[in-house]
Amino acid sequence: YRAIRFQIGMKEDQLAMKDDRLSSGSQTFGINARPVPQVRFEIPEYLSITGKSNWAAIKGHISYGMMTDGNWQEKYTRNSLYHYSKNGLYHSKAGYLRIGNENKFPLTLEGGLEMATQFGIENVVRLPILPKLAEVFDQGEAENFDTNLLGEEIQEFLNKMMEFASC
Repeated sequence: YRAIRFQIGMKEDQLAMKDDRLSSGSQTFGINARPVPQVRFEIPEYLSITGKSNWAAIKGHISYGMMTDGNWQEKYTRNSLYHYSKNGLYHSKAGYLRIGNENKFPLTLEGGLEMATQFGIENVVRLPILPKLAEVFDQGEAENFDTNLLGEEIQEFLNKMMEFASC
């Protein structure tokens, strides 16, 4: 039980397989990512699974949290055509295995898997063309409206949606 750590809150976590001084990490894990408020269970240091011989050891974590941005995305995308998400939940897990004992033989093998994902999000897509159409028809200016301009805006919107869908 002493090998297991439980934490609640936002905390910058160390990179598991990299040196923080040499790598900025990824956008999800590491020193380059903003900490996510979460509940996390972890084995931070290798724990022997072979008893005193210490030839195989494991470490890893599992966590659940919630993305927070203080409505920054909503404010940033105001009056523009962008896609963003709200109220996202966060899940990450990692598992690492070390084979070998440095005290008995100088060669060890370490490997592992990391995974992080968002789920339960509310997707928001802004459609700025709809307010323009409503404004034109509410003011009774439909007969003077430049249909070429409308066509260009619709084409631009469709191009951006296709670009987003291909990502």
